[in-house]
Amino acid sequence: MSAMPSAAGSPLLESPSLTISPTPTEAKLRELLGHWQAWPKQDGLPGRDQFEPADVPHLLPHLCLIEYDRHDNPYRPYDVLFRYIGTRIGEDFSMSHVTRGHMSDFGAVFAHRWYPVFDRVVETRQPFAVQGVPYLIDKTYLRFELVFLPLMRGDATAPRDTTDGSAGPAKVAFALFGGIFGPNLADPQSDDDLAAHMMAGTTPIGGDFGR
Repeated sequence: MSAMPSAAGSPLLESPSLTISPTPTEAKLRELLGHWQAWPKQDGLPGRDQFEPADVPHLLPHLCLIEYDRHDNPYRPYDVLFRYIGTRIGEDFSMSHVTRGHMSDFGAVFAHRWYPVFDRVVETRQPFAVQGVPYLIDKTYLRFELVFLPLMRGDATAPRDTTDGSAGPAKVAFALFGGIFGPNLADPQSDDDLAAHMMAGTTPIGGDFGR
């Protein structure tokens, strides 16, 4: 994933900043959070096995499943492996080509933006929402909201196997996140891009997630 040049041939001057909040504002993201809250938990975490795609078919295009992975990289002692990327997430983040790729593969700019978010999933062991604008992929006409949901390995309803020496609280091994994309009304020069994207079926922020 690389910086897209502007019409003048230089990288777009976009803000990489992200806003963190304890709960999402979008109705369908709150629905996803409700599923997580209802799942059985061990040490405060539901198991990966609790997530059944057939239970939420209308959400799948907007979901991503990541695994915390042992993979050498210059940014963290862990890496993030993208196990599943929904079609809408893939299109709007320009990640449709990614198949079982790692976060570190996207380079330093995106690592510095997103690894603190993945750190937070592990450190807090709690759901939270993230709002921002796609960065350096020529999509300033969009805004997004994501909700991150931590998961432990296996099934939280079964006794946990500690024969590998992993005694202590269950660790975050996976995270599920869902995303909504809509028009960035703060971008006055994106009218044509916004119109084209809405014609393609992107859901406005505050609209019907399943459209």
